[in-house]
Amino acid sequence: MAQTRPGAPAAAFVVMPSSPRVALLIAYNYPPSREVGTQRTLRFERYLPEFGWTPCILAPRAADLVTAPPAGRDHDPPRVYRAPVWRPLQAAVRWRNRLRRASTRAVERAAPAAHGPAMAARPSFVNRWIDPWFTTPDDAVGWVCPAVKRGLRAVRESKPCVLYTTGPPHSAHLLAALLTT
Repeated sequence: MAQTRPGAPAAAFVVMPSSPRVALLIAYNYPPSREVGTQRTLRFERYLPEFGWTPCILAPRAADLVTAPPAGRDHDPPRVYRAPVWRPLQAAVRWRNRLRRASTRAVERAAPAAHGPAMAARPSFVNRWIDPWFTTPDDAVGWVCPAVKRGLRAVRESKPCVLYTTGPPHSAHLLAALLTT
């Protein structure tokens, strides 16, 4: 139902929705992240209420980001849903490196003088064949699976009218596509 503002001319009116419109902002870069893309989401978050929208944020856990000290805000922060970031490729590389160090130490203990360089330089199987599976469409793809679960909770609780994504990383757009289905 349309209502007129007090003191406004009869021809001018503002539509006052019965319930607030909610926008779910899906952003990989969100405070306390240091990335430049953080500013875009912060500006949307700040100015959407002036146009009758309530922002709700879906972002990675702060512990999984390169962070900066918290900056003071001149507005109330919205509801923020945080999801962990899985990094299976980094875990696999750390595991592989531990195995290599352990095997190198075992070889050096067995024959310390006769042993040359432990590993020859060669293209890594992980970098060549496995890395593309874990980094498509980008390095932030490990955020998508945990964020789908948290995003479904955000959709259930806040009932957004709009999903807004920002990138890069483009995994945020993939996440929005999964949440809309």
